[in-house]
Amino acid sequence: MPEILDYAPAYPTPLLHRLRTAALLLLGFLAYALLCQPAIHQRGYPPIDHLWTAMTYLWLFPVPLFVSISPRPARYPLLAYALATAYVDAATVIMMVPHRFTWTGTLDVCILTVPVHIIAVAAIAWLTRRFLPSRRSTHLAIALLAVLFPFAYRQSARAVEDHHGRQLADADWSAHAVQLYSDDFDATHQPNPPDGIRIVSNIDPATGFPHRRIWYRGFERGYSARITQLVHQHGIPPWSLQSRLIPDATLLSLLTASNLQPLTTFPTFITPDVAVMRAGSFSAWGTSYGSNSTSLSLLPRHSDPPRLGEPPPGDDDTAFVTRLPQYPRVLFIRAGHHGIAACTDDGWILSYAIKD
Repeated sequence: MPEILDYAPAYPTPLLHRLRTAALLLLGFLAYALLCQPAIHQRGYPPIDHLWTAMTYLWLFPVPLFVSISPRPARYPLLAYALATAYVDAATVIMMVPHRFTWTGTLDVCILTVPVHIIAVAAIAWLTRRFLPSRRSTHLAIALLAVLFPFAYRQSARAVEDHHGRQLADADWSAHAVQLYSDDFDATHQPNPPDGIRIVSNIDPATGFPHRRIWYRGFERGYSARITQLVHQHGIPPWSLQSRLIPDATLLSLLTASNLQPLTTFPTFITPDVAVMRAGSFSAWGTSYGSNSTSLSLLPRHSDPPRLGEPPPGDDDTAFVTRLPQYPRVLFIRAGHHGIAACTDDGWILSYAIKD
């Protein structure tokens, strides 16, 4: 331990006073360990609230409080505090997802946290002794900062995420690549439940923007707010997919139509942004695709591949493709008579229908 922390006087400090001041560090450690429980037992994904992440930094505040209250703080309580809080801090570090706390596994992470805590405690103790007056107002100010810090941290982290989200929204609007982030959007409906046919569409009918699940990267809130603002300012842009959405009746009529052109070569590109494949592997647009099934796989560049299902008994699973004059920029790709998808030439799935 650096000599910087050795404030022990030449004369003995009363035992009761030493115990009283050391109790401050003990209480600080216990409070820190308790407040870090959500961070210690988090899975890592989805992330915990920023408020609980901020709790992992609260070990800093008891140190200036202890040093300013104790007239001659000894180094050993500070050293013990640095080591104990370093262990708790190490337990909150996410090395892999899902995060699982183990008593022994945390010791490995202590290699990183122990030096940081010892150096920080030494520096804070020296700065406190040199620059902070030991009076009640100082103690109250330190305690108040400790209470306010988690809330200020959360607000700052959210502000950074929202700013990042607004920047991404402006970039996507300019690139004509806007997406809506939501976990509440229901993409599936059944126009005729007795027929056992489900129609799935991830395109928002009100705006023509595709939906994406929230991946908890933090920017989604600011992104969504900015897109809503841009729609209010400029209206629905002409490049959205709204004008290319296909009525359910049209999609269902093609599920049994007989004038579709069969596809016989796999894998193959139908357009530069739309491909189909069967069993095997295939690489396109910097992504590798693979399947062990001989059923048809549709690969759009910008959407998740739709699940057209396995052919039921009696269905030969022939792949078909066609276009309709009223939808010149839309491909209709069918798997036998059990699944069909409407896909734009530039690789967006508008909707698809499958028989259960």
